[in-house]
Amino acid sequence: MMLARAFQRAGNVILGMAFLPSRDPAEPFPGYLIPAAYQSFAETERLSQVFIPSRQGRILPLPLLAQSAAGLGHVILDFDPDGALRREFLGIEHGDALFPPLALSIAKRYLGLSPKEITFVPGTEIRAGASDPIRIPLDARTTTLINYYGPGNMIPSYSIVDILSGKVNKAVFRDKAVLIGGAAIGIADLWPTPFSPAFRGVEKQATLVENILSRDFLQVPDWDFWYTLGCMFGFALFLALVITRLSLYASLPLLLICLSLPVAISYLAFVRHSLF
Repeated sequence: MMLARAFQRAGNVILGMAFLPSRDPAEPFPGYLIPAAYQSFAETERLSQVFIPSRQGRILPLPLLAQSAAGLGHVILDFDPDGALRREFLGIEHGDALFPPLALSIAKRYLGLSPKEITFVPGTEIRAGASDPIRIPLDARTTTLINYYGPGNMIPSYSIVDILSGKVNKAVFRDKAVLIGGAAIGIADLWPTPFSPAFRGVEKQATLVENILSRDFLQVPDWDFWYTLGCMFGFALFLALVITRLSLYASLPLLLICLSLPVAISYLAFVRHSLF
C-alpha cells in the first residue's frame, strides 16, 4: 500500500510486464492495461506484410501497483540465432491490442508525450512526438537494433545501498530517466550481447532508452542485400579474371586490398552513419 501511494505521488513510475505464449485466448483486459497499448497507427495496409509476435498469456504487476503506475511496457527478449541480444521487439500483440516495450514507455513518459503522439507504422518506424518526431527504425519483424555503447557499465549506475545511506548526491538523478533493476550476484538478469556474455538486463533497457532520447539508432540500409551480393560476385570475378593471371607475389597485395576494402567500408558505414 505504501509503495502504491509512493507511485501515485511520483506520477512517473513505469513498470514492466511479460507476455507468454499460450494456446488459449487472452483473458479480458484489466482497465489499467488498455492505456498501455499503442493508440495511434499509420499505413495499416502494411500490417499484412510484416510479422508481429503474438503472446496471449501474460504476467502483470500486482494490480494495486499497476493501477498506481504511470505506464507499463513489455520486457520480452528477442535472441539472435547465436544467442545474443541485438534487437528489441517494439510491438507485442496481446488480445486485440499491440503493446510497446518498457524502454519506449519510459522514453514516452520522460518526454511528456501522450499515447496519441506515439505512432506505429508497420515495417517502417515508430514516430514519437508531433513536431520533429523521433523516428525509431522498425523492420519487418517489428524489431529495432539496439545500439550498445560497449561491454557494460557504459551508463552510470549506483548501488541502492549507497543511495539510501546518503553516499550518492541525489542531484545526479535530477531531470534523468532512472531505471531500477537487480545487479547483485544471484539476482541479476544477465544476458549475452555482441559485447559481453553477461550484460545486465537493466542496462540493456537503459541503453535503448538512451538510443531513443538521443536519436542514436542503428539502421540496415535498403541497399544492404545488393551490397552484399555485389561484394560476393565482385570477389569471385576478381579471383577468376585477375588473380589467376598473376604470380603469387603480385596477387597477394591485390588480394589483401580486395578483402580489406569491404571491411573498411562496412566499418566506416557503422561508425560514421550508424549503418549495420
